[in-house]
Amino acid sequence: MKILYALTSAFLFSVSGFSQNYQFTHLEVNQWSDANGTMIGRAYIKNTSNSSIYIKVRRYEQTVIQGAVNYFCWDACYSPTTDISVNGLNAAPGDTLTNFYADFEPNGGTGTSVI
Repeated sequence: MKILYALTSAFLFSVSGFSQNYQFTHLEVNQWSDANGTMIGRAYIKNTSNSSIYIKVRRYEQTVIQGAVNYFCWDACYSPTTDISVNGLNAAPGDTLTNFYADFEPNGGTGTSVI
């Protein structure tokens, strides 16, 4: 029997100096998995401004079930102990960056996590 749990995800991005100049053109989160599966979240970010912007990623963990591990990839793939991307990515006007994804591994735990 599979045990299902929900993962509420809000991937928050920090944009240096251009807080209104981007939009999410694709946000996909696999919200259900069994207790031994891996959930994957993806996001595409489009630069809607007339100039280049520099985008970094920051992870906020509000509630995470005990024993679970999560991490993200942006300019590189980071360990579960890293909350802010070391480097940002430059997006020219009109460009869409497809680099972001995040993994959540419950490692047998069940419940709800908010990241």
